[in-house]
Amino acid sequence: MINGIPVGMRTDVYTISELQDFIATEKYRNSGNIPVSPERARSYAANPRGEPDMPVLFTLTDQDRIVAYRTLLPDRFSGKDGLVRFAWLSGNFVDPSYRRKGLSTRLFKTVEESWEGKLLYTNYAPASRAVYDKTGVFREFLVRPGKRYYLRSALYPLLRDRVRFQGLLKFSDRFLNGIHDMWIAGSDYPVDPAIKTEAIKDPDTELSALIVESSRGSLFQRAVEEFKWIRDHSWITSRDAEILPGKYQFTRRVEQSYSQWFKLSNDKGTAFLWITVVNDKCSVPYFFQDDMRLTIAARQIVFNTMIGYRCSHITIRDQDLGPVLGTKGNPFLFSKMMPQRYYAHKEIADMIPFDPKVFDGDGDCVFT
Repeated sequence: MINGIPVGMRTDVYTISELQDFIATEKYRNSGNIPVSPERARSYAANPRGEPDMPVLFTLTDQDRIVAYRTLLPDRFSGKDGLVRFAWLSGNFVDPSYRRKGLSTRLFKTVEESWEGKLLYTNYAPASRAVYDKTGVFREFLVRPGKRYYLRSALYPLLRDRVRFQGLLKFSDRFLNGIHDMWIAGSDYPVDPAIKTEAIKDPDTELSALIVESSRGSLFQRAVEEFKWIRDHSWITSRDAEILPGKYQFTRRVEQSYSQWFKLSNDKGTAFLWITVVNDKCSVPYFFQDDMRLTIAARQIVFNTMIGYRCSHITIRDQDLGPVLGTKGNPFLFSKMMPQRYYAHKEIADMIPFDPKVFDGDGDCVFT
């Protein structure tokens, strides 16, 4: 035992090509803490930006029990001098009985060496942010302003850690939501009849061209190939999931999930709209248009989707769709500012263009 860390603790690194074999091993089945779900392993294998030899799972094992792990998601961005391969810091866990022993930092150093500092992160938990701050190697390179719009009252989840009267908060939510449900019951937000809207499985030639053109010049330049991968290889499921042999710390099975692509068109142009619902949360990962009138139609579709799926809120930072969601006639109860911050390791921070264009679905959060 050195500084509270067992001397025999072993570090293991798994590449994309090794994940499928790993989840079939006795070590995986007996690990206690499950470091990667079958859904995520399959998603990694299908990643069009991944390579078989890219390391994506890092574990610390004490006597055949996994006590800490980190997962990463390979990606690339368009840098000042060309494409740069990197990985998103996408998952971090330390068993409660092993915390405050420096294990998370120890694993991070292994990750940093394996990826030569080519790392980005966003959508961080406070504990993870503390570890990253402690390293002193990350720089904030972008803050995207945005808003969270609440269709249903959420006083309890918002304030439960700040006030003592939690029962009152729950009652207030039920009371306000009951009144609001009666108000919006049967509500419909019609789309201008001059605009054609279609729920689609795959983009046609016209829409594919719009997606490519809209993505050009953005930092991550995801397009149709990446969109299909994300849609078809989510890390969550609303179906009965395969029972895992241990504890998995991240969201996997959800009560409801919905993901739909739309084509909107009029006599002037087209738009691509992607809407997702996970439990009671609605998102718009990507929205592209070449006629601003189509933005109002997209707004109506978002409203109808949220009401139909009884969503509680939507967080949006899209520069076109975001500003119109809160305009007159919306069904929301209230909203609050929700900026998103992006950080890059110092090894690649200078490769990122100034004020890069980033979309709501960029990053790893789009998979959940």
